[in-house]
Amino acid sequence: MGRTDADRMRSRATLRMFSLARGKDDLRTVAGVEQRTDMDDARIALCVARGVDLDDINPSSGHDMSRRAYESSRTSWVDHIAMFGYSEFYDGPHLAKALDSWTAWNPEYTDGDDWLKAGREAHYARQADLGRPCDRFSCDLHSDTDVPMGQAVRAREIVPEAVPEAAL
Repeated sequence: MGRTDADRMRSRATLRMFSLARGKDDLRTVAGVEQRTDMDDARIALCVARGVDLDDINPSSGHDMSRRAYESSRTSWVDHIAMFGYSEFYDGPHLAKALDSWTAWNPEYTDGDDWLKAGREAHYARQADLGRPCDRFSCDLHSDTDVPMGQAVRAREIVPEAVPEAAL
């Protein structure tokens, strides 16, 4: 079974990105700026090799901004919140940055799509399936209890009926 031209293109673009990523990323020097530009170009080449439409590639960064990439990013965040809960302090800035990036590039994708709500629902469902409360100390999704922080996540039983409507 031989490799196709598309396989070779993907392999070359990936190897080029690996070699560029090993270099020092210093935007204060000409060499650093050139390295960043080369990295963006390699990212574009990888997107093209993967079959991403040229209109869905951010020309300045080389990132894939297609609907498929959006769904992948959304699924990743929902899975993260389902597994670990959500903290406005720890997770909030990163989630906001991801949503801002997608909204700037494709606002129609994010319009009416609440990643946090989907993650919250997945988190409550996961805790109910596990039959035990969330054990993340900093999880803000369970702050509706009177038990002091730190003990709340261990003392409370999570059952879908007990999830307050305001939390959804």
